[in-house]
Amino acid sequence: MSHPYRDLPDHQYWRRAISSHTWDEIDPVIETRIKLQQTTRVATAGSCFAQRIAASLMDQGYSYLKTETAPAGQEENPLYGQFSAAYGNVYTVLQLHQLMGRAYGMFKPKTNYWVNSQGRYMDPFRPAVREEGFETLEELLELQKSHLKAVRRVFEECEVFLFTFGLTEGWVAKEDRAAIPVVPGAVDCPDWNDHYEFHNARVHEMNQLLNAFLKDLRLVNPRVEVILTVSPVSMIATYEKQHVLLSNTYTKSALRVVAEETARDHDFVSYFPSFEMVYSHPSQAQYYEDDFRLVKSEGVTRVMTMFAKHYLSNSTVEERRPEKTAAPVNDQLAEETKQEYANVAGVLCDEERLAF
Repeated sequence: MSHPYRDLPDHQYWRRAISSHTWDEIDPVIETRIKLQQTTRVATAGSCFAQRIAASLMDQGYSYLKTETAPAGQEENPLYGQFSAAYGNVYTVLQLHQLMGRAYGMFKPKTNYWVNSQGRYMDPFRPAVREEGFETLEELLELQKSHLKAVRRVFEECEVFLFTFGLTEGWVAKEDRAAIPVVPGAVDCPDWNDHYEFHNARVHEMNQLLNAFLKDLRLVNPRVEVILTVSPVSMIATYEKQHVLLSNTYTKSALRVVAEETARDHDFVSYFPSFEMVYSHPSQAQYYEDDFRLVKSEGVTRVMTMFAKHYLSNSTVEERRPEKTAAPVNDQLAEETKQEYANVAGVLCDEERLAF
């Protein structure tokens, strides 16, 4: 008997695509509409995992766009160089939308600085830019101005913008909903509790904000292509009054839905399944560390190898991969490839301030 599913290709059947293969044989990317040349200007933003992709692009000699350099005396600050501009972790869609707004003057936060317990000034949106604070407010505001100019260059000059979703939970100012990347009490910010509150984004809200961001991005850069990913790194803690496992499931599910709907709605947006490659249950959690939160070097390597295979025009990773076998992925990959991408030094993660 005939039915609509009868003649579908193998990758659309679970048994043929998953059950009959070892996990290292499975490639969930069927087609891509973007092929990066070594001269393609790629910019990244998002969670900690976005830094892995940035590092792999630079390691292979691709044109990773950087528009901001460290000021004198801050050359060793890891905030500079981890992303295309020194905006640090952009965990939520709200942060991304407001970053665009702040860069172009469409959103002007009412609280633009903090004063720490030592009387020094801190940037609420980039606390890692100067951990000890600034001597003067003028110095902070001048650096903010320079930073937002660099952010505008990122949006206007990139040919491909890659954003990695990280979280739905975050903290916002009560007076104007300005989103910050940290729990205020995790840094030296007195009396923060009177000014900030917890917010957990819903799917419809994120869809609206992301669509608004993409509209603005295309206004300043009409030909830009966008790649969306979801970080497979689990959240470190939840402020919801429920088990962290439930909150993590909601967070990743909601972000995955937003990524899917956005890619379907815009022909210049595509989705890269880094989340599925690491998190999906057929992988048997082999790519997670013993804490079941952080991703092992083998997981990072697999994601970067698949990204290179499908998105890079001249991938050294793809050339060095041995022939497909049934061996586990960590044995299959060449040792030099694992070392090149596994332990990217200095990955900046503002969420780690919650470690306890």
